[in-house]
Amino acid sequence: MSQETLLSLKQAATELNVSEATIRNWIKLELIMPFDKRKSIITRNEVIRIKNQIFSGEISKLRTRANKLNCSSSFLPNEYIPEQLSDIVLGINNICRKAELSVSDSMFYSTLLILLQKKEVTISTESYSKLTILNFKRKNVEHIMLEWKKELATGYNDSIIKQLIDSVNINEDYFAYDILGALYQVIMSEGNKSLKGSYFTPSSIIDDIISQYYKENDKILDPCCGSGQFLLRFAKHNKCSYNQLFGIDADKICVRLTSINLLLCYDTADFTPHIYHLNTLQDIDPNSIFDEYSFLYDTFDIVATNPPWGSVIDRYKYMAKFPQISSGESFSYFLVMSHLFAKDGGIVSFILPESILNIHIHKDIRKYILEHFNIIQITDLGKVFTGVFTKVYRLDLKKETPCPEHLIQIQRDNNIFRQNQSVYVSDSDYIFNLHYQEDFSDIINKVYAKKHITLKNNADWALGIVTGNNDKYISQECKTGYEEIYRGKDVFPLFLGKAKEYILFQPEAFQQVAPERKYRAKEKLVYRFISKKLIFAYDNRQVLTLNSANICIPRFSGILMQTIAVLFNTQIYNFLFSFLCNTHKVLRSDLEKLPIPLDFLETNNEIHNLTRAIFTRNSSLESMDNYLFRYFEITEEQQQRIHNYRRK
Repeated sequence: MSQETLLSLKQAATELNVSEATIRNWIKLELIMPFDKRKSIITRNEVIRIKNQIFSGEISKLRTRANKLNCSSSFLPNEYIPEQLSDIVLGINNICRKAELSVSDSMFYSTLLILLQKKEVTISTESYSKLTILNFKRKNVEHIMLEWKKELATGYNDSIIKQLIDSVNINEDYFAYDILGALYQVIMSEGNKSLKGSYFTPSSIIDDIISQYYKENDKILDPCCGSGQFLLRFAKHNKCSYNQLFGIDADKICVRLTSINLLLCYDTADFTPHIYHLNTLQDIDPNSIFDEYSFLYDTFDIVATNPPWGSVIDRYKYMAKFPQISSGESFSYFLVMSHLFAKDGGIVSFILPESILNIHIHKDIRKYILEHFNIIQITDLGKVFTGVFTKVYRLDLKKETPCPEHLIQIQRDNNIFRQNQSVYVSDSDYIFNLHYQEDFSDIINKVYAKKHITLKNNADWALGIVTGNNDKYISQECKTGYEEIYRGKDVFPLFLGKAKEYILFQPEAFQQVAPERKYRAKEKLVYRFISKKLIFAYDNRQVLTLNSANICIPRFSGILMQTIAVLFNTQIYNFLFSFLCNTHKVLRSDLEKLPIPLDFLETNNEIHNLTRAIFTRNSSLESMDNYLFRYFEITEEQQQRIHNYRRK
């Protein structure tokens, strides 16, 4: 067998647009048969076979897993264009699809249609059926389109543009919108957008950036410009000179669309737009002796963009260039590059997912931001992108020496308040916590003033089981040899609920499983993983859990494990968790921040007597709340503030 027909795990994962972990799981489930299991080598024929099965529907579960990256469907971005443009955009798309055009060819003919209707180009005809001679009004438009025409996959086709001319008439008012950008989103598959991390930005968001920061003669850069909407909004709202607008994009189609869009915006000038077909992260490097782009450095008054999120990037390729970033997250790399492009005192405004605020993996870019910028404003934009379910935030930064006492404006839920940047700097994970509507330092200080230890280095941890195929391994009835297994929804304060599912424990068959001794510990704590609050249950029955219910086994001497379960369900500990962590996941790193007073490490302490009473149902969690308020000397006014905070 020739070497060329063999693929590594990584190569197979790339061809199938899934992770290496997914490939390993498919091998374990015998959905993929490797050429050499020990060396994780797969034949190309096997990859082709599995790819065909995914798309033929033979393997429905794999298709479900792969559909985000491989889906061929398209959607209309309602946040990007008004509803009345929908029929026009979809009509153009249908003509291109029926002609079986590639994405690039579809966009060529769509662009030519727009130029014809804007009278930027006319067609000389010998007969109506032969539309071959294109006459351009401006040389720079001609240069772009004729270069593009040379690259058409099947050559220029009169019948396609004739069909578009006959079928589509665009009202002049609609040219105020980025029709080409909307078309590109519809024509490009949802899978490709996911792979690139590209989702185009609603105009209103860009307009707010412009109204807040733009000054006359400012130079503007979008380092991943797409079809150029950021630049177009600046041009249309403020009548910037085209010489003030710069864009970069790795997608050649986007570079052409942005250039055409700008030429249409400045319809009385013939100019070469400052739009560069470059990979911002790869091709621009101030440390390279071959650097050609120093004219972009320390140049721009505003760097504004909606960067790709989580696009597929080989982070090892960028480690030397971006030593500050370990996550491999594309938006983090673009933020670092923005510091290079912005002049001193310049503004950097990025549209970003909620995860940048508090997820541990993005600690690296938060640290970089706090060391290189003052944060001007963080704005909660809500869920603004079609098909994207995460909340979106606008992060506005100023390139200047950071000042710890700098005040950040927070805008969310129609409320505006300010936070001190030093609060973020002092957090061990540099969390951008947006819930500091008032100063809770008096309460926090009272809790942490007590001599304490934490779970860090004082507990064993375990993730719940990931079977890789719940339909195969999980049963709704208790069969011979099966035992109870618990999900996160089965975990309640202090106690586990009634088991609804059962499993035959075969750790060698599962995708992910902790050492069995952790599940079988004499005592352990089980907690919900996906939750905005702490929900801990005590277990002494050695039960198994799925991955939505994780395990903590504290190793303190002198304290009842039940006491820790009680503590972590109380008002004050939920307040600490919500205030300090601000996340919808209960992460080990966050739990390790919570204090356990040394006073509690005595078996005869009052807290243990109270714990026993709660577990024998002779008392309630409320009695522990009251005990902790007295112990930490929390006043009635502070108790009310905690109560009100937890209700938000």
